[in-house]
Amino acid sequence: MVYTVEVEPVCVELGEIKIRGKEEFTLRRFQEELVGFFSSPRIYLFLSAPTGSGKTFTLLAPLFSNVLYGTRYDGALGVYPTKPLTADQFESMKFTLGKLGEVKSEKGGVVIYEVNIEVESGDDRVASYRGKVGLVLLTRDNIEKLRESMAMESGRSVLDAVRRVLIAEDVDYLITLAVPEYPYLMLSHMYRSHHDLAKVLDLASSGKIVLELAEKALSLMENEDELRRYTLRIAKMVKKLVEGRTAERELADLSSALLPPVLFFDEFHTWSFYELPTAAALVLLHRLTSLMSTRREMYRVVFSSATPNQRILDIVRKIAGESSVEKVEVNPVDCGRGSVAMVKGRTMVELYPVETNVYGALAWIEVDKSLPSVVESKAEEIVKYERAMILGRRVYSVEKAAESFHRKTGKTPAVVTGVVPPPGFYGKDALVERRATGELYVFGNYAVELGVDLQNMRYSIVVASNLGELVQRMGRSGRGNVDSKSVVLVPRCYVDEVTKKLKSRSTVSYRELVEAFSWIMPDEHIVRKLGNEVMLYWNIGKLRVYLPLATHVLILFLRHMDKPMDLKPVLQDFVNTASVLMFNGEFFSWINCRVSRNPEVLVELAAFRLSPTVPYTRYIGEEHVDGEANPVTLLSNYDVELDTSGGFRVVIGKPSEKSVKNVTEINLNHPNRSLMLSLNDTVLPFKLLLEILGGKRLVNNALIRVLKEINAPVYFIYTRANEKTAETNRVHLLETLHVYGQAIALKHSGDTYAYMLLL
Repeated sequence: MVYTVEVEPVCVELGEIKIRGKEEFTLRRFQEELVGFFSSPRIYLFLSAPTGSGKTFTLLAPLFSNVLYGTRYDGALGVYPTKPLTADQFESMKFTLGKLGEVKSEKGGVVIYEVNIEVESGDDRVASYRGKVGLVLLTRDNIEKLRESMAMESGRSVLDAVRRVLIAEDVDYLITLAVPEYPYLMLSHMYRSHHDLAKVLDLASSGKIVLELAEKALSLMENEDELRRYTLRIAKMVKKLVEGRTAERELADLSSALLPPVLFFDEFHTWSFYELPTAAALVLLHRLTSLMSTRREMYRVVFSSATPNQRILDIVRKIAGESSVEKVEVNPVDCGRGSVAMVKGRTMVELYPVETNVYGALAWIEVDKSLPSVVESKAEEIVKYERAMILGRRVYSVEKAAESFHRKTGKTPAVVTGVVPPPGFYGKDALVERRATGELYVFGNYAVELGVDLQNMRYSIVVASNLGELVQRMGRSGRGNVDSKSVVLVPRCYVDEVTKKLKSRSTVSYRELVEAFSWIMPDEHIVRKLGNEVMLYWNIGKLRVYLPLATHVLILFLRHMDKPMDLKPVLQDFVNTASVLMFNGEFFSWINCRVSRNPEVLVELAAFRLSPTVPYTRYIGEEHVDGEANPVTLLSNYDVELDTSGGFRVVIGKPSEKSVKNVTEINLNHPNRSLMLSLNDTVLPFKLLLEILGGKRLVNNALIRVLKEINAPVYFIYTRANEKTAETNRVHLLETLHVYGQAIALKHSGDTYAYMLLL
């Protein structure tokens, strides 16, 4: 039986601060709290707010703090998890700044505004601001476009040109929007040639050497002459590895000019467990940078998320102290009360029952298989709403659902999955062109969930495996005061449970709906929970935090060799962080003995994201499209062939439902237990691992051939090393990750002998 319930609109409370520019608007209450935070002594803020409630305002909050409270912030850096979301927020911020002033100049991803506003607070205090606000977009795609239009030789030349524009225009408040790679590489000082980076990382990963250098320098702080001599020796050593001191000054200038001190993480909950160690490193790098600044008070961090990551919060509290952390939670209020703003219109929610063969967390994942048939049954209803989003999990189910819709209605869908859509279907471009108006039927998975912020979406079909995902996906439609309908696929065994929790009422509040689902859905994806344990608390996770911090400290010895006393606060904090995160003797011994010093391994370990991709081509008739994608995604969602003529590529055919678990298995002919035991807990390139194991011991399959081509670094764990120790817990955890396609199993006669994690 289908149960449909009407969910009341979602509103948030308005505040008392009014902004008057070209247009007038009133801040929301939580936005006022954000402005207040920037005049408080606290450093970190965790913001939890409904989707579409105005969290991006954080980028302007420091400016309004300047106007109202006399603070002196000179900008904010917004970090977003995907390129599409970063570009979308750039357009959104252009729209907002257009309400505050006039465009003075615009070229590509650099816009300068003349802003003239008045700010009125609740106590009738009126203050004004007149100045120049710069807006910069930092993504690889945009920098490449600017490089071509400016006829520049390198991306660094483009960034320097942008820096000169900002200086020439005398911009006094800068908003930079970026994917996390740019601030991560700049603040860690890893933004350099591949050759130089490999050399610096080699030194940084040489056991405890960087920590010992920091501890020795701290012990000499009372003897300035000896400290200077010691620092010069270190600087000479580092100088041999990099381009030179002049280039280091240029990189420092780029970082200080383009990366404002206020750091705003948006959609923080969406980052995968592979990215969490480097996200933690970015927060710590920001802290170390602040300690070298003469205006330390301007360095603030805001984490914005539907579900802020508790582990990162714990790390921040341990290092920075409980008193430096503030939390703001935005709760919906009754739309019938006085001064409110509507962030989501009235929603009809249909609980669509789906048969599953399992219960619990796996049941919510299995409903994705039914997406194509549900779409076929709902095709005419989808068309009636004209603007709709269908959000599944796997590429296979999303493409099959789109094909079913196209076949049934003749309408052309937009398919956004991270893989180039089949010829004849729209891609991401359609989302940009029809962002607010026009007929649009979007079929996607996680790739579209954080893409263009689409407006006036009036219908959605939602597959969600956990509560946070459900809230995020339902929030993609019905934004503002738009009424909408959401069809949520629910395992049949749980439909009655939700109905009972809602007492079979016909109308409920948004909060009541979420609470009802919270009783039957996992609050967080099990892979994310388990992955956090792997990547934040195992040595491999610690290494991904340590490498950028150690690199940062090494380069500081070179940059500040003339004033080594200035290094004291950052060296103290680095040593303290090493203690808190247990960068201890066991950890450094593991680096020395178990981690390959292959440059490709070190560079990949220091990369912000998990990045193994392979080129692919898909043919449909005489047409074809090309792209790059994660190999496991391709192997588990399509019929594939491997083409090595003229270079390696994967040729994908029709979408094909496959078990992700089976795709990520490699069979062993003759397992050598003593050899695998010797490899336990090691990080090394896949080709080397293959050579050590002996190619004939592994049954050659598509996965092996692909991994050989990309030669990704892998973390190897022998499952039978110490079955009665903590190693057992690690094996059980990896077994679960393997079920979800996140770990590769080496098996013989049905038994698992080892796991590999791609890094």
